[in-house]
Amino acid sequence: MADNLQAVAFKEFKKSNLTQFFVQNRAMLGYSYPSKSLVIAVHELVTNSLDNCIVAGIKPDIFVKIDYDPKYINTPQQKNRLILTVRDNGTGIPKKIIPTIFSTFLQGTKFRVNRQHMGQQGIGASGVVLFSLVETGEPTFMKTGDGQTTIEAEIKMDLETGESQNQILKEYKSDFRGTEIVVHLGEVLYGSGSASVDEYLKELFLANPFSHITFINPDGEKTEYKPIVDQMPNPPVVEKYHPLGLDVQTFLTLLNKSKYKTVGEFIEKDLQRSGRDKVLDLNKILKRDLYKINKTAVNRKMAEDIISAIKTLKWKAPKTDCLMPIGEEALTRAIDELFKPEFKTIITRPPKAYRGGIPFIVEIGLAWGENCGIKSDKTVEPQILRFANRVPLLFDASADMITQSIKEIDFSRYIKNTTNFPISVIVNINSTFIPFNNAGKMAIDTDEDIKAEFKNAMFDGLRKISVFINKKRAREILEQHKSKMREYEDHLARILSEASDGYKSPNEIKIGLEKIINKLGDNGVED
Repeated sequence: MADNLQAVAFKEFKKSNLTQFFVQNRAMLGYSYPSKSLVIAVHELVTNSLDNCIVAGIKPDIFVKIDYDPKYINTPQQKNRLILTVRDNGTGIPKKIIPTIFSTFLQGTKFRVNRQHMGQQGIGASGVVLFSLVETGEPTFMKTGDGQTTIEAEIKMDLETGESQNQILKEYKSDFRGTEIVVHLGEVLYGSGSASVDEYLKELFLANPFSHITFINPDGEKTEYKPIVDQMPNPPVVEKYHPLGLDVQTFLTLLNKSKYKTVGEFIEKDLQRSGRDKVLDLNKILKRDLYKINKTAVNRKMAEDIISAIKTLKWKAPKTDCLMPIGEEALTRAIDELFKPEFKTIITRPPKAYRGGIPFIVEIGLAWGENCGIKSDKTVEPQILRFANRVPLLFDASADMITQSIKEIDFSRYIKNTTNFPISVIVNINSTFIPFNNAGKMAIDTDEDIKAEFKNAMFDGLRKISVFINKKRAREILEQHKSKMREYEDHLARILSEASDGYKSPNEIKIGLEKIINKLGDNGVED
């Protein structure tokens, strides 16, 4: 009887693969509704291109084009069937990787690499290929070259087995260098507004103003962002892991891959901010000699004990040359170019660590003026532009730590005597590991360390805006007083001239009064 019940209960039970999982749950990758799906596809391919160029030290030249699929012109499906082309001038893709590139999940150069990057663990571009196959059945076209040899390939995966079905179509000599991806998209929609491809590329340029980005929309309209910063940022360095940033599984994985045979050697030489003295301290806590424990003998319980012991010691803060913030000069120029503000300030907080040993840097730019903020019929609300590792976060704002933190700040404490807040806030969180709260990577999860640094940056920036507004208001009041005084100059000059029996003419006295009025405010009010 029991066997029969189990047979009924588990009749539909079967093994699934990662591809099948994402086919059924593609909303987890951000493909949840038509306009967002298009932006996500652009985001995944463009950030791949930018990452490749930056790491290689190549000034990015990114071309993005969206066309209506000719098969659906003048049909009800025309606006929902688009072809996306993204081309870069990067390094190109090695031939040996092409058989599985973009059609195998969790494949890439970023997985478990302790360095700031834009993408996440090789899911992104594969997700675009998967989404395309599910919605259109069309393979993705790829052209890639290193400046000498060009390869054209068809990118496809088996949706049932998850196996790659990539095929090299042809290979030939050419001076083309970079990668071009052409992907067919269904159930997408090109639109305008604050969550559009246009806005995404505009904000991407704001955070990467050394880039050249060209966009052509389905109607053939061209938008071009030319570099306004000459110098490329220094590529982030791949750093060793910090001991306090390790969980048990990462510790075991790194230990297993280490070239050193003992646990002590691994901790001393494969982790940053470590050394022999730290291992000896751990030996005392654990009452074991880690230099005599072979890494093959370490089980999960022992790893848990080592991690617990690590957390009891004091360590130097993690190195930050693995991070690549936008930088004050680049952010200043980008804000000037896009907002032309009346006042701006850039705040970069000192490097800190969250979860004990994961480095991060918070930087914000605040712009105040007529072109800033979000305007409605009667009011102007603060505009919040969120970034993670220089990448715009256009969606899932309500679930984001930055948005939640902004709501906790009383702007009226700093900006008084006004109901309008023509302010744009640019927030960029830099880290080797951004704590996104979903696979779509559009919202940052709440972490108290990151939240505290962001709020401190905001308070600092708002105080500077407050000083600017107060001085501006003081200047306006002073000018009003001066204007009022000038109304009485002629009358007062005549009275003083008569009272002095014409010692000086009214005109001479008026000139003296004007000098006195002009000097008002020279005590620093106008600085």
